[in-house]
Amino acid sequence: MGLASDDGSAAQVAKILGAPVLLVIDGSMMARSVAAMALGYTLYDPEMRLGAVITNKVGGKAHIQWIAEALQLEGEKGRLKDVGTDKPVYFAGALPHDTSASIPERHLGLAMPLETANDEKGTDIILDRYTRLAALVENSIDLDTLLQLGQSCRLSDLPQLPTPQHNLATPKCRIGLADDEAFCFYYMDNLIELVKSGAQLVPFSPLKSKHLPPALDGLYIGGGYPELHAKALEKNVTLRNDVKSFCISGGVVLAECGGKMYLSESLFTSKDTPPAQMCGVLPGIHIRMTPHMKMYYA
Repeated sequence: MGLASDDGSAAQVAKILGAPVLLVIDGSMMARSVAAMALGYTLYDPEMRLGAVITNKVGGKAHIQWIAEALQLEGEKGRLKDVGTDKPVYFAGALPHDTSASIPERHLGLAMPLETANDEKGTDIILDRYTRLAALVENSIDLDTLLQLGQSCRLSDLPQLPTPQHNLATPKCRIGLADDEAFCFYYMDNLIELVKSGAQLVPFSPLKSKHLPPALDGLYIGGGYPELHAKALEKNVTLRNDVKSFCISGGVVLAECGGKMYLSESLFTSKDTPPAQMCGVLPGIHIRMTPHMKMYYA
């Protein structure tokens, strides 16, 4: 999603936190227009702190110089500045175009680490690309200044909430966690907080587990790519029946994105193939994958 798209956007969260925004711009097809784009964001939302700019997919040194000069000029004019510090927006560097460091992607996201493959030399392709990308960032971006910029976040202005006291010795509840190739989009911080709050996370696989783990108090089915595994999910009838029985008996369920798709009645992955039957927890809900996906915050 874009920087300023709808409620819950990165721009809105940054304003709540008083945090500077690091704007990453694809510079492959522009030079001085990078400054125009950055200026446009500040004019669109004057309350948002634009702290620094990074450009991606740039060419040689001359290309980077044009971008840097344009940003510097707008900063000297006082038009492109961080409203939190009243300093010019900082140009933190530029990543050169390097296909060997590109990460495979698909609609709504990236290829997952579980999908990694080795080349003819036995090298982990994804790990190798992340390693190359890390080296590019270290050599091209002023990370020290960016870390200092992050310290200017006005967190002290936020109300202080009491720190909960956690008893990790005795879990208060057991939460079944869907965890396999089809459901793997989780924020680790969320899982850590659940454990800190007394939850025991019990992993299971909607693809391979025949039944849900016993004595569960709740289910957490995260996002992922169920459409890539629709037929395998459909074939695991016993697990789908367990999920439906758990839900209709009053069990607590948190299903996000792909997890909600799994709770629907059916999933159409292509106009040329019949739909795959899902859990049927949400009556009348049939998910149809189309080339034109609607993206929004919910």
